Amino acid sequence: MQLEEFEEHVGNVLKNTICSNTINSNILTEQIAVAVSGGSDSLALVISISRNFPNVLAIMVNHNLRPTAASEIAQTAATLEKFGIKYVIKEWDGNVKKNLENEARNARYKLLIDTCKAQKIKYLCIGHHANDQVETFFLNLARGSGLDGLCAMPVVKIVENVAIIRPILDLTKEDCRSYLRALNVDWCEDESNHDRHYKRNNLRFLLEQIEDKNLILQRTNQTIKTLQEAKLALDEMVDITINSITINRNISQDKHEISFARNDFMRLTPYIQKSVLTRCIMNVSGRTYKLRLYQIENVAESIKSGRNFKRTLARCVVEMCGDLVRIWSL
Repeated sequence: MQLEEFEEHVGNVLKNTICSNTINSNILTEQIAVAVSGGSDSLALVISISRNFPNVLAIMVNHNLRPTAASEIAQTAATLEKFGIKYVIKEWDGNVKKNLENEARNARYKLLIDTCKAQKIKYLCIGHHANDQVETFFLNLARGSGLDGLCAMPVVKIVENVAIIRPILDLTKEDCRSYLRALNVDWCEDESNHDRHYKRNNLRFLLEQIEDKNLILQRTNQTIKTLQEAKLALDEMVDITINSITINRNISQDKHEISFARNDFMRLTPYIQKSVLTRCIMNVSGRTYKLRLYQIENVAESIKSGRNFKRTLARCVVEMCGDLVRIWSL
């Protein structure tokens, strides 16, 4: 991929996203934050954005987990300065309690979102690319994920009123590196990416051994897009279904409650039943991340049993009494 093609693709994704989320006619005035680790993907992303959009802020997070972290931050900062890109560095204390990988990722996203909110930035770009997307698909497949998990990562997701955008999901890791080579820019190699203790690294190693890996990459990404289109259609169906079966729906500042009749629920297909429950609980609780599939399946089975029950789930109470199913916030 040529340098101009890379920048055009990134620019088009951003322009389409921003135009659909703002009434501002001059999108060049919008401030855009970019999560930058110093790796080839995030570095290619932030440089390409800065060459199309004048108001860019790079956010670097130092997890303080590796001896080389400080030198990588310094190298990345020097590159950003070379291109005239403003940046901030956020520190994490690295206080790990259970799962290092998950806690570091959660801490990173919190620091990124908090920085955007503090500076009133509505758009945060992340450097996930097509290789990451395929890895996410297969990891979720191995975990037994449903449709949501197999859709992998969306191009846009709203978290705490910040639009998280992934402009290079259709581009590969090699596209990012080719772009940087064309600009004579060096990037940092994260040594932890070769640590075989992590499932994602093991999967990445296995995918690299496949003879037709580029074809697999292309076709798997196409499958993900097909699944995402199917999910959009199903989401519309779920919205229509909720509106048709809901007896009481009160999502206000003071009270969050949804109720529906068990008989109406029982007429739905199993997949729509679970989707309706998931959407109702998320709406009532205000959650942005979905519950585990087994949790939803347990509630669905309780409703199907016909026996009265009352349980707490995701800061909500789910209760069935007779033919009435109620979900309200705690």
